[in-house]
Amino acid sequence: MVGVCCGCVAKPASVQPRKTYNTLVPQLFAGEPAATDEAIDSSTRRKIQKLQEYVQANPAKIPKVSRRLMRRIAATLLNPGAKLGHVKVAVHAYIYMLARSTDDVSSYSPGFFAQEVVSGPESVVSLASAAACRG
Repeated sequence: MVGVCCGCVAKPASVQPRKTYNTLVPQLFAGEPAATDEAIDSSTRRKIQKLQEYVQANPAKIPKVSRRLMRRIAATLLNPGAKLGHVKVAVHAYIYMLARSTDDVSSYSPGFFAQEVVSGPESVVSLASAAACRG
């Protein structure tokens, strides 16, 4: 064999490490969007809790998770025929994570979230609503 380099061959996708937040965030939006007038189902709540546990363990990933949620909200709102169930799920995830960030045992603070989400005139989630949603 002439000039064959085994190090240049890419690893198969099953061997390459994947970013956990890239799987947790899309799982929130799998399937049909929730109805805006109904409560969020238990499976979606479990997925939101799983995402919150992940960001609690990896606070450095919070801005990336926050941006992914923000992009999903923006994409849904810009689509005129879209159902708003995905926006409801994303905002509920934000509120849940922000409420947990104000707990005493939390390893992260609201400052970790993308600034366009928690502050400014066009903020998606206000810190006051996060404090009211605690529990």
